Amino acid sequence: MFDDAGNYSVQLTNPDRSNAGPADYTASWGTYVVCETEQFFLLSLEGSLFPESVGTTAKRRVTWRGDTAVFTSDTQVVEGIESNYEITWQSLRG
Repeated sequence: MFDDAGNYSVQLTNPDRSNAGPADYTASWGTYVVCETEQFFLLSLEGSLFPESVGTTAKRRVTWRGDTAVFTSDTQVVEGIESNYEITWQSLRG
């Protein structure tokens, strides 16, 4: 949920629930700002399921496919392997 006042709250889980565990769920809330010209937004995490994330800022790129937003993380390298992820959200506004 993102509101017009710049607050957000998200809960995300792996859509493959067959083997889902605690590592397949995350939640955070805080504030956000949008940079429309460069198509990204910044999340300032005020609370999180993971305490080490509180006080950090996360950058997410966004592209639009009709009324669906596709959020992409920056590429991360862990043990020499590059990865990123996408989350798609469809607008409920009519």
